[in-house]
Amino acid sequence: MKKRFLILLLLGCLLVCSGYTMGNQIPEDAYGNGTEDEYWTSQGTEGFSFETNGTEGSQGIRLALSEAGYGSASCTVPVAPGAIYRISYYVKIVGQGKVYCIPQQLESSRSPVSVSQEGEFVEFYGLTAPDQSTLTLSFHLGDEAATAQGSASITQIRVEESDSVPEGALYVWLYDNVAWEAQNTATATLETEDTASKNGGVLGVVLVVLAFLLAAALMIRFRVFDSPLLRPASGRRVWIPIGIGVAISLILGAVTFGHPTDMVNFSSWALHAGKVGLPNFYISGIWADYPPGYIYVLYVIGLIGNLFQLQVGSVGLNLLIKLPSILCDAACGYFIYRLARKSLGERNAVRLCAFYMLNPLILFNSAVWGQMDGVLALLTVLMLYAYLQEKKPLCAVFFVLGVLVKPQMLMFGPIMLVAFLRDVVHRPEQELLATLYSILAGAATLVLVALPFTLKQNPLWLWEKYAGAAGLYPYATVNAFNLYALVGANWAPDTGIFFLGLSYRTLGIACIALICILAGVFHVLSRDKRTLVPVAAFLVWGIFALGHNMHERYLFPAVLLLVWAFLLFRDRRMLYGAAIASAVTLLNAGLILLYPAGNISQGIVAAISGLNLAGFVYCAVAVIGLCFTCRRGEPTESSLTEEPTAEERAAAGEAEAIAKARNTIAWGIPNVEARRHGRMRKWDYLIVLAIALVYGCLSLYNLGSTNVPESYWREREADVSYVVDLGEERDLGYLYYYPGIGGGTMEIAFSLDGISYDNALSIVTKEGDMYTWQRVDAPYRARYLRFTVIRPEIFLNEMGIYDAAGNLLPVQAEGKIAKLFDEQDRIDENPGLLTEMYFDEIYHARTAYEHILGMKPYENSHPPLGKLFISLGILAFGMNPFGWRIVGALFGVAILPLFYVLAKRIFKRTSFAAFSTLLLALDGMLFVQSRIATIDTYGVFFILAMCYFMYVYWEMNFFVDKLSRTLIPLGLSGIMFGLGTASKWIGIYAGGGLAVAFFTTLYKRYREYRAAKLLLSSGEGAAPHLRILETFWPNTIKTLLFCCVFFILIPVAIYLASYLPYFLCAEAPYDLKGVIGVQEFMLSYHSGLTATHPYQSPWYQWPVVYRPIWFYSGTNVGEGMMSSIASFGNPLIWWGGLLFTIYSIITYHRRTRGEKRALSFLFICLGAAFLPWTLITRATFIYHYFASVPFIILLTGFGFRWLEKRFSQGWFKWVYLCICLGVFCLFYPVWSGMEIGAQWAMDHLQWFPSWWFFRL
Repeated sequence: MKKRFLILLLLGCLLVCSGYTMGNQIPEDAYGNGTEDEYWTSQGTEGFSFETNGTEGSQGIRLALSEAGYGSASCTVPVAPGAIYRISYYVKIVGQGKVYCIPQQLESSRSPVSVSQEGEFVEFYGLTAPDQSTLTLSFHLGDEAATAQGSASITQIRVEESDSVPEGALYVWLYDNVAWEAQNTATATLETEDTASKNGGVLGVVLVVLAFLLAAALMIRFRVFDSPLLRPASGRRVWIPIGIGVAISLILGAVTFGHPTDMVNFSSWALHAGKVGLPNFYISGIWADYPPGYIYVLYVIGLIGNLFQLQVGSVGLNLLIKLPSILCDAACGYFIYRLARKSLGERNAVRLCAFYMLNPLILFNSAVWGQMDGVLALLTVLMLYAYLQEKKPLCAVFFVLGVLVKPQMLMFGPIMLVAFLRDVVHRPEQELLATLYSILAGAATLVLVALPFTLKQNPLWLWEKYAGAAGLYPYATVNAFNLYALVGANWAPDTGIFFLGLSYRTLGIACIALICILAGVFHVLSRDKRTLVPVAAFLVWGIFALGHNMHERYLFPAVLLLVWAFLLFRDRRMLYGAAIASAVTLLNAGLILLYPAGNISQGIVAAISGLNLAGFVYCAVAVIGLCFTCRRGEPTESSLTEEPTAEERAAAGEAEAIAKARNTIAWGIPNVEARRHGRMRKWDYLIVLAIALVYGCLSLYNLGSTNVPESYWREREADVSYVVDLGEERDLGYLYYYPGIGGGTMEIAFSLDGISYDNALSIVTKEGDMYTWQRVDAPYRARYLRFTVIRPEIFLNEMGIYDAAGNLLPVQAEGKIAKLFDEQDRIDENPGLLTEMYFDEIYHARTAYEHILGMKPYENSHPPLGKLFISLGILAFGMNPFGWRIVGALFGVAILPLFYVLAKRIFKRTSFAAFSTLLLALDGMLFVQSRIATIDTYGVFFILAMCYFMYVYWEMNFFVDKLSRTLIPLGLSGIMFGLGTASKWIGIYAGGGLAVAFFTTLYKRYREYRAAKLLLSSGEGAAPHLRILETFWPNTIKTLLFCCVFFILIPVAIYLASYLPYFLCAEAPYDLKGVIGVQEFMLSYHSGLTATHPYQSPWYQWPVVYRPIWFYSGTNVGEGMMSSIASFGNPLIWWGGLLFTIYSIITYHRRTRGEKRALSFLFICLGAAFLPWTLITRATFIYHYFASVPFIILLTGFGFRWLEKRFSQGWFKWVYLCICLGVFCLFYPVWSGMEIGAQWAMDHLQWFPSWWFFRL
């Protein structure tokens, strides 16, 4: 008892250590009557003066400028290190200028700028450096950028310590934090190191994560952690992985500094707590947002640090700061071992402990970053373990300790409340008293832990501390790569708008509430107390993925919880979830440590955010399935068996190898019946014909007019003049003309007598104006107009000359220029998209026409085949909007039957083929892109065609099907590849997918060959296996040679043939070298393009339809009306496609053999269409996602097929289709250019702030 009393007495003495005194740091004698003294210094331009006698009876300073310039006065005051100071003053300005105050060490203003001549009170707060002892404040009147003239009286100057920063107050650094970290921390050089080094760090993080995921997946897949081993082993083995993990952590902790802000804060708080004691910690001027629980730990570290005089940034203090979390990680590893030993045996327990201890995330978080999430994770599992062991008061103690250590523990509050209430409802007599004891235990823990800090503060200080911390980071996400980071809202104010007027904060609160409710519901429905562990992991991950104000490491506890869940239920999905959670957190935190300022490529952020959301979906599916399995009372643990002998293992291995070989061959045999169901039937032809007809009518409606001027006046020589006669003198108003191809300058002069010309005006024809009606004012009186070519070439289709009253005048013209006035009846005085070009039609339709005319092609950045297709429409219908758009529209219609055939082949069912095709027909991207004379539609058509024929080959097997039959679809796929590549280079991306699919098929045949060889050698073979052995190499060689012809030689021939117009160009024929030069230009253009565009969007924004591209905005519309065309997909279809794609990837392993075969092919095609864009650095647009859309729609079809199987209901897909139809009708006006009310469009069509395609 005496020893205990002595210890308590010593602790009490430490707790009441004194703190710093508070008050104004500027003494009263700092204001003498004069200029500079020991407190103040001044400097400024000529005419600047400074005095300290104050004004209006108040102590202060006065700055004055008799002429325009600037000046400043500075004073130095003592301050405490790592403390918050409140700086305030009253300023009144006479004349013109601005006043502000900044710490002298900083180069720019960090305080409010005052310009008031009525007097203004200024207040802001600042934080001093951990080793700062003085603060120099400079008061400025004007500066170099904005000079001042007059005077400023600055009075009531106060520099006072403060224990907190009020909500909404300005809070700044009172020192150069970047320079300080660079000088005092080992890792601050991250802020200044070159980009290549940082990229290497990023690559290192990614490689570590990939290696860990691969190792984890292999170990889980091959049951490393739950193999049937019962042979006894020494319990001391567990200390090997724990010892190795701790040793690695200590080494990493010694050679790395950690996150600069966290390590500086922890170190400063520790030394400060050890110096001033716990009662004075929060009231002695230091800023600390952590609650008192972890301050106890830092207090002990501070006592040791002060005893040995350790400094902030020293290796010794850094290791002390990191040590508690490292030890807690070791405790967590031992916790896993003890639990695993009971159910999995000694060896598996040691392996699982090593899986946790050597997890790169565990090592990184505590040893490299220096955070204390390991402490929180340990308290979390102790809380849950106490609950499962029916020790509820102890559970409450751990929960309160966790909340006092880190407020993040509050995330578990809702599920623990549900668990306690559930027990009370089921067993009220026993549980009411236990719950009461738990409440008392928790309250006692709270009071005892907070008591030392409460001695010198008001009783509600802790509540105020938590309330202040809750509003400390009012951002959508604070470096957490989650839903909000995915849309670019990292560090965006949480009051910003996410969707349809919904703020990030509102959505985050709603999502957190929903996750908490779902977690409670799933736990209650499971009827198994043990599900509290996986449900808690689901809760943490859901809040992290969908909640607002999240930080980068808040997912950390889920890793330990999911490993524990595996031990409870032997469900390997829990381990997969733990591996994914580790990867997500390590990538997130690792990149934030590399880039403390957060300047990370949004593409990388989006990719990790997407992985996070996909991982959460996977975790949610696994946890929900587990809860319902428990509810049905199905067994969740597998029994252990005796370890087999060497002979038994050998026999079992041989039997298993033979069984696998049989399965390999069986899986490779095509399902003839399924292939028969995938063929087109009479009803299929009728359905697809109906869809194509309806869609074709809609697509061709208002496609374009043929009633536009087509004859042209073309002049290729300079200084050539033509005169036209109006018949009599006229008061002219304006000229209205329709320029064609080419760009040049001409002069139009006016004359009354045809001899003397004056009032000449110049008309410059530009490529952006071609085939759009242009107007130029000509307010002159004249009878004759002289047209002179200044800079050729001039290419005009038609011109109208109007008088001052707006009447079209008759024109008499002879010679070549007569073509300029020969189609006066086709002048469109209210032009729009029906009679004009828009967007990139000025490149593609123009070049198509140049091919017809034998002119040198203008557009060389894409292969010519797509433009040759446009030429066919022009040849058939003329050089008019309908002519240059019709072939693209027909290809868009033709995509639907082609897609239907592919869908029928994949789904083997008419209903799903029709459903998928209708979804594609209701997508705005197909509708818009096929109605504009660009080349994307041709590329997508041939991509679908080559994928269809490759899928036919994918389903065949040259061991079963006749070799010649398998070569037919393979050859057709190669031809389509050539046509697609000659249309647009996206065909090359698709060709990469074809190569993957082809060689995957050959690899399957090789596995079957190996399997047949094994069966024959073991005496288990038969005649079919012998045939496989005999035909594999001949068939493989013939197939490869065939592919060399149809995927290399023929595509090259098609590609070169598409350049025939270049070789036959009448005006500037190309030779082979010239065509090769065009390819070099194309490559350099697409790889080196640095131009930007207001509607560009990177690849990660496409699936969520973040930024549509605005193609067209009509100007000749009624008041309050608008006519626009924007290219983007049907949001419901794209969002659904994204979700079903993620779901398909996550649940792939649970699908049937036939579904896996189809899904594998779709993943290859989607990857080929989409993934190359992730490597493109040039400006990209949402329409680059066009080629991916058909494949996400097919994955949507798979999603609804799974729903139909799960619920035995087929109407889900038709309801979804009807809703998509409604969305199509809603956005049809901005996909077709229909005239609608501008305000209505703004109110109903702008779902996101980034959706801008309106003209008000």
